[in-house]
Amino acid sequence: MFFNLKGSLNLIFFGSVLLISGCSTTGVLKSSRVPVMSEPKIIEEQVALTPSFSAHPTSIRFFEGERSKLALVNDKTYETRFKKRLTRMIYTEIDLDHPRPAMNVYFPIMLYFRTSGKTVRVEEIQTRIDPQWSASSHTVGAGYFEPGKWAVGDYEVDVYINSKKTATAYFAIY
Repeated sequence: MFFNLKGSLNLIFFGSVLLISGCSTTGVLKSSRVPVMSEPKIIEEQVALTPSFSAHPTSIRFFEGERSKLALVNDKTYETRFKKRLTRMIYTEIDLDHPRPAMNVYFPIMLYFRTSGKTVRVEEIQTRIDPQWSASSHTVGAGYFEPGKWAVGDYEVDVYINSKKTATAYFAIY
């Protein structure tokens, strides 16, 4: 006949096992379209901010956000890969360790954004370290008010602190 009870039960059992165990993963899936980016490279272990005051760069990270000061205080999700259709501003956060200065220390940070070996954007800020701080974060943003305007590609960001190349970090727009 058309109905085979033993075959139907085997099919139901096999389907249940597949549903429970065969359709999930505990590993990390990697898309070949979106490569894993290289870790940032700290080039200078100590960078002089004044003749008598130096800082130690500890990390360079990226996060996406709106083009306003709210992006700096909202919860941040650090990433190295950003979806073109969702990305507005990409903020580069540079963390420094340093002793507490006797007075405010002012210095420039300049970022050079490159893709395919070509500089496509330069951003510069003037920032400071307060006497109460023994560590500090400095954030530089680049991008647009609306999402979708970044060109797809792999980007390198050279970080210059006080005119000295300090680090290179990487992100991708896909």
